[in-house]
Amino acid sequence: MVRKLAILAVTILIFFFLVGQPGFIFSTSESITWAQGIINVTRVSLDRNNITLRVGQSATLTATVDPQNATDKSITWASSAMGTVDVRATGPTTASISALSGGTTTITVTTVDGGKTATCDVNVIIPVRSLSLDQTALNIGPNEEVVLTVKIVPTDATNQDLIWSSTEAGVASVVPIDPARTTSPNPQARVKTHKEGEARIIARSVDDNSITVFCVVNVSVSAPISDDQVEPPIEIADEYEQDLVPVDQTEPIVTNDKESSYPYILIGVFIFLALAGFLIVKNQKAKALANRAPLVGIKGKFAGQSFKFNKGQLVIGRDPALSQVSYPETEGSISRKHCTVSYDQATNTYVLIDSSSNGTYLASGEKLVSGKPYILKTGDRFYLANPNELFEIGKQ
Repeated sequence: MVRKLAILAVTILIFFFLVGQPGFIFSTSESITWAQGIINVTRVSLDRNNITLRVGQSATLTATVDPQNATDKSITWASSAMGTVDVRATGPTTASISALSGGTTTITVTTVDGGKTATCDVNVIIPVRSLSLDQTALNIGPNEEVVLTVKIVPTDATNQDLIWSSTEAGVASVVPIDPARTTSPNPQARVKTHKEGEARIIARSVDDNSITVFCVVNVSVSAPISDDQVEPPIEIADEYEQDLVPVDQTEPIVTNDKESSYPYILIGVFIFLALAGFLIVKNQKAKALANRAPLVGIKGKFAGQSFKFNKGQLVIGRDPALSQVSYPETEGSISRKHCTVSYDQATNTYVLIDSSSNGTYLASGEKLVSGKPYILKTGDRFYLANPNELFEIGKQ
């Protein structure tokens, strides 16, 4: 009997000993987790597979680790071209991608448990910052051709395509030159003039259509002939050549001076009268032009600059295709066609008409009613949107 009691006591002691050990089926919750074992990662994925950024821009990538109850969901980030982008973890499952320079790279996320991976391809674009033309003004005659060259900044911009246009294609048209047909490293276009007038040849960046540059082409028959232009030789028609016979200089030529000279006298008088009339009209136009006061910038973007009313009016705005006084696209307070100033030769006065979103004001602070003409005289001032963009009808 004593022996049986001893065996029972030992058995009870062993039972309670086992109950107190980790991993026993009747242990605490911590022991139950250990009994179930580690839950491994099966896959990882990214919210985006492709990203396009401009230099200076950034984006966020988010990773998802499966299963959701995996024991270790730690991840690491890497880039195949660190000079192109900078990748930094911003949270347990997120990373910030910052574009540093042009090119392509692959972002890889890797799980610490199991080494599962997912990738995202990143394309970094170098944007166009500015354009400039080798010629900003041309004074040439009709039926001539000129090549314009555009410099793009930076020179390694990713998209260097341009859109060429003319404000008056009937005066001067423009056609881009195939890069394969020129040795110039910069984009070029051929300008062809057709008739008298003025046109603006505009180059606009495809990468950012707010970046433009233009050349003012003034086509006139009185434009000076350049050194490389050669006057065509005068050819004598065959029908007249056959009437030309050698003349014996030893024999006097008898002509009726009065009859032969009379038509030439009439022609001479006619040419003289026509020339005199032309000079009188031209002189009157020159006097009228001289009497026009220029538009002068007092404050702001065009402070110290003056603009002549060569065509009787000046348009002020952001669109170079419409405006003779052109603000950059970054001037958001200025409308594309903000206002128009016209010269009235008959009364020697100026007419100001507002067509803007943010208003045109007289120097007194009075806001112009859009579309209503206001009469100005020499010395009057007005401003666009705010008093810092101030203009004056200047004094000669």
